[in-house]
Amino acid sequence: MVCFLLAFTLVAASTAIAADHEVRTRGNQWFPIVLFIEPGDTVTWVGMSGHETELIEGMGPEDAMTWRSELNDEGFRVTFVAP
Repeated sequence: MVCFLLAFTLVAASTAIAADHEVRTRGNQWFPIVLFIEPGDTVTWVGMSGHETELIEGMGPEDAMTWRSELNDEGFRVTFVAP
């Protein structure tokens, strides 16, 4: 029972501290240039006029999910689950 409560507390705590990050484009640059995220964090891309974002298979961590936005996909969001 104690192990279950500890595991539940850790999961609940990690969910409670999940952050929302915003990446903006200005011209041909992304801001912020570097972003550190944790499992459970969400990243939203805004100002996507003329831009797209994707994680190409094999370019991220081994169990990372891939994503691909459409060109000009304003407000594209990804929630990261793998460390």
